[in-house]
Amino acid sequence: MVKPDRLMNVKRSLLVGVWLGTLAGVISNQALARGGETENQHSLAISAGIASPSFTVNGPFENPVGFAFNSRTKAQISSSFSNLGDANGTTNLGGRLLFGDGQAGIGLGYNYLKRGENRTDHLFGFGGGAIFADNMVGFGVSGYYRATENSGSDTIADLSLAMMINPYGKYKFSFGAFGVGRGIDTLGFGFAAEASRQITFAIDAGVDDSFSGLTLKPGVGIHLMNVQLTASYGFELDSASGAQLPTGPTVGVAVWFAPSIVMQAYYEHIDEIFVGVTFRF
Repeated sequence: MVKPDRLMNVKRSLLVGVWLGTLAGVISNQALARGGETENQHSLAISAGIASPSFTVNGPFENPVGFAFNSRTKAQISSSFSNLGDANGTTNLGGRLLFGDGQAGIGLGYNYLKRGENRTDHLFGFGGGAIFADNMVGFGVSGYYRATENSGSDTIADLSLAMMINPYGKYKFSFGAFGVGRGIDTLGFGFAAEASRQITFAIDAGVDDSFSGLTLKPGVGIHLMNVQLTASYGFELDSASGAQLPTGPTVGVAVWFAPSIVMQAYYEHIDEIFVGVTFRF
């Protein structure tokens, strides 16, 4: 039987290897052919996704303004895992529908979560974002309702609110309040900048509602014609109230196999491992 620690190291090595191998294979002969922002550029979130979210807005700290980046209807199926090989591990199967016209968008989703051997959760998610004032500012909201089987009182409803300045511009500034339904879990701030047509840098920061627990997560996204790559690292500067954003490394890769099919994969962004396939109609 493979030991959990060894299994975790193997999974990390495989995902990092895929990320580096994809980068080496395509960076030498592909360039992003686009004028300004495009939908494909937002296949992945960079850093925690506060300043540079994906159009699927999968992550817990992704800015819901990202829903507005959808210019066509989409459907996503996904699966994610945490603590594989552990009796208390989590398996998450999900699906979502996305609608938008590039200026406003909404998303609706359902996730089935199996937590260990004795708990099953049903999570119903929603969100929307819109961009106003000649693309100068965007606002978004997202939330979910979670019910646990065999425990009628164990239900949670939550909400997150966010804004983004210059969402289609070279430089973006973002602010969000996450976990508003519980009295604000995290206040998030983010800045993203396009260094070139192929490279975007982003840095997100999070604090609690008393401005303690400062956590930073700088990251980079590489945008190619049919491939997007992202890598970031989160660390605490103030451990007084615990990390307010995910710490440690996060990597991701998105590959467009056809104009209407993209695979998105992350390590340590949503769960330990996340894989989704999105169909564009």
